[in-house]
Amino acid sequence: MRKTMRQAVKHRITTIMITIAVMAAVMTAGLSDAYAQGVEAGDTSGNIRLVSRVKGAWIQDGSGKFNLRATARQSSDKYGILQGCCSDGEKYAYFSFASPVTDKVRIVKMRIEKSQTVPGTVEFKYIAQSEVLKYVCHGNDMAYVSNAGGSGRDKILIITSTTGGKDGTFIDTIDPATMKEQGGGRFDYWKDLSECDPDPYPEDSTEPISRRRTLKSLVSDHHGYSTISYDQSRDLIAATVKTDRDIIVLRPVWTRKGVLKDLKLQCYKRQNKINATSQGIDCDEDFIYTTWSAKSGLLKENIIQVYDWSGRHIGDRVIEKDYEIEDMFRMKTGDSVGWYATFYHSYDEKYKVRKPYKVKWKKVRKKVKGKWKKVWKYKTKYKTITKTRRVRNAYCKSLGTIKKG
Repeated sequence: MRKTMRQAVKHRITTIMITIAVMAAVMTAGLSDAYAQGVEAGDTSGNIRLVSRVKGAWIQDGSGKFNLRATARQSSDKYGILQGCCSDGEKYAYFSFASPVTDKVRIVKMRIEKSQTVPGTVEFKYIAQSEVLKYVCHGNDMAYVSNAGGSGRDKILIITSTTGGKDGTFIDTIDPATMKEQGGGRFDYWKDLSECDPDPYPEDSTEPISRRRTLKSLVSDHHGYSTISYDQSRDLIAATVKTDRDIIVLRPVWTRKGVLKDLKLQCYKRQNKINATSQGIDCDEDFIYTTWSAKSGLLKENIIQVYDWSGRHIGDRVIEKDYEIEDMFRMKTGDSVGWYATFYHSYDEKYKVRKPYKVKWKKVRKKVKGKWKKVWKYKTKYKTITKTRRVRNAYCKSLGTIKKG
């Protein structure tokens, strides 16, 4: 009994010390007002909770499962690989498609509206597409920014890969109205830590204290961006970094004309790794949602990992295991918000073609170099051969609501 009481007292003291340490870190971090409010609102206080299960339903069309790649008017062999996406939250969604050969990217704009053929569902309508982007490769993720910096202008931010010599911290800007590329720049999140929470480990971290690194040490790895998203209510960007997949929160600084001028790091949180494949990210005023695709021997199903804005892991939700999840976005209908997940699927398809070939037919007299000779005359025949080609498709699943309260 005495031992049990001593353990209880010890546990209570430890809890108090941890609480004091967390409060002290927040008080001394020099956080911006936006992030300080975000920590308070994101602590899963109130009644906001995740739904217990996400089932969802595939978007359908008249022929069966809706093919996003075909509706986007992208051929399978040219720009057939679906990558990141984002939406304005009301009417339009934007999808990046990469070339399987060059990894270059173009963006397709679609309108989402109620289906006229399948009651209770939606339809995707092609609107426009960009030119092949000059500054971006791969296009793993995008973020839609409404009224950037109070300028009255909306922007799409898109990250790049290091393919073709691109820099991993380069962020490009697209005008969603014209679908024109406006250019961007490098935004090295490690340059200014003055506004950043100094503790890079969330309270639920499984990393042993003896192995934990400092904030300065972690950002000195200089990883680029793996994902990017934006929440208008907080005016904050949530992203993850390449390789480590750690979560970062950044405060964007805009010019009066809505040009992204700087990104101020607010939070860098080390995440418990699952060693699967990190895909896209999205966020709202309550949570940050990261998508992970299945990987042999590591993760059997696609999942969404959910974090609050302080970097605490709230929970996971299984989505779908048949195809590779790429990203997620949300659309508002009335007072409700519906979430969508996008998937990429490729396979090899065999097909038959008629191949011409020449055969000897008969000998004829023909003048060759001034002399008459008998030579073979050929005729064309055909044979059927089997070839293989890679088919690339993209699908979308309506997830419904993800949180309640």
